[in-house]
Amino acid sequence: MKFAAETRIIRPDMAVTMDYRADRLNIEIDRAERISRVHCS
Repeated sequence: MKFAAETRIIRPDMAVTMDYRADRLNIEIDRAERISRVHCS
């Protein structure tokens, strides 16, 4: 699946930076491979 350059897919137990970027889309995936949260930060 292809997203914009400032998109981050976050999986369970994945290390991510805590820097704030209003132009970045975060898509969190749960253990069942379902989208559990979508947010900008």
